[in-house]
Amino acid sequence: RREMLRRLQDAKEAMRRAGKNAGGASVLPYGVGYSKERGWYYTPEIEKVKLAFQRFLGGETSYEAIGRELNIPRQSVRYILENPIYTGWRVYNERRDPSPAAYVSRSDGRQGDRKRIPRPDEEVIRVRILDPIVSEANFALAQEMIETKRRMHCRVRKETPNR
Repeated sequence: RREMLRRLQDAKEAMRRAGKNAGGASVLPYGVGYSKERGWYYTPEIEKVKLAFQRFLGGETSYEAIGRELNIPRQSVRYILENPIYTGWRVYNERRDPSPAAYVSRSDGRQGDRKRIPRPDEEVIRVRILDPIVSEANFALAQEMIETKRRMHCRVRKETPNR
């Protein structure tokens, strides 16, 4: 079993390095598709992603307002804005922790999952797969705005503790 799992993980790593999708359709980002025949491509939902970046960089920093306008769940808006795939790059900067302590079984005792850990810098995989819909400079600006928003929220929460 361990040998089969090792071979499976090695095959998935090779696919990632080759710029292919190592998972199913459920792991694809919003507005992005993949097929063996076509490779990576944008779906029609990519127009909502473009508008989300325009609104956010234009000064509308409320995830809820952007989500309501574009009919996207508000929790998804931040994940969309943080995903570097929209700059044309597929980045794998995390991996599953192989240590025995990282395994977490489900509450009912059935098969669980392994925690994700950051990859060392020399193991990070960056592959150009698509034409960008947002420039790297605008993406970096959006990341700064998200981080500032996160810091300000935490500061406010510390000043007004929960009751």
